[in-house]
Amino acid sequence: MKNIIKNKVVEAIKELYNFDIDISEIKVKLTPKQFEGDFTLIVQPLLKYSKKSLEETEIEIGDYLINNIKEILNYNCGNKMK
Repeated sequence: MKNIIKNKVVEAIKELYNFDIDISEIKVKLTPKQFEGDFTLIVQPLLKYSKKSLEETEIEIGDYLINNIKEILNYNCGNKMK
């Protein structure tokens, strides 16, 4: 699933921000047990492509993933469930 997420984030960066990036720039890790969810996308390094706030970027990429990966039903953004 981590590779699926990474590939879709590469697509999201291309579609949303018109940048081609290498999959190695995408960091996905297991979500710590104290938080809800299975995987965590590290969004901060992607801000240089979105040129937007952390929250805006989290929402745009999170919405893209929900719409393009059927297994993703929701996501957390700044400790708020979307």
